[in-house]
Amino acid sequence: MAGRMIRTTSGPVLVSASTTRTLLTLTAPSTHGVVVNLIQVTGEGVDSTKKPQLVEVFKFIDDNGAGSTSATVSNLDTQDDGSPATTAKKAYTAGLTPTPVTIVWSPYVRTTAGDIFPGRLRLKAGESVGCRVTGPADLTSVNWTIEISGEE
Repeated sequence: MAGRMIRTTSGPVLVSASTTRTLLTLTAPSTHGVVVNLIQVTGEGVDSTKKPQLVEVFKFIDDNGAGSTSATVSNLDTQDDGSPATTAKKAYTAGLTPTPVTIVWSPYVRTTAGDIFPGRLRLKAGESVGCRVTGPADLTSVNWTIEISGEE
């Protein structure tokens, strides 16, 4: 780990009632690990009178080829002009069911202020972290944005 600061974001992703969607995953390079310093979850249109939505942050090894698109991993280190080796995916077509999976944080979020993962999360080489949201049945829809930042 060289200490290069990195960041990726899902951008707004619509989650409808009674739906689970994986919004963003970040995968450490096969040659070295990554330390995740921040996972921020924000829901635009979250109504404080409605049930909160379950947000799950999980570690996994293989996403089983689930449908998604590539997300940009930005280099935030102004002293290092290299490209990050870490990769990311966003906007999965459904709730990702990777193998094996370890839930590391699962808050219920109801405010537009969102929530922030409390602490650091170390990923081994080739290991991934993901974030998925489940919308409660009484919700119309919410645009969720996930940001993951760390060091590689």
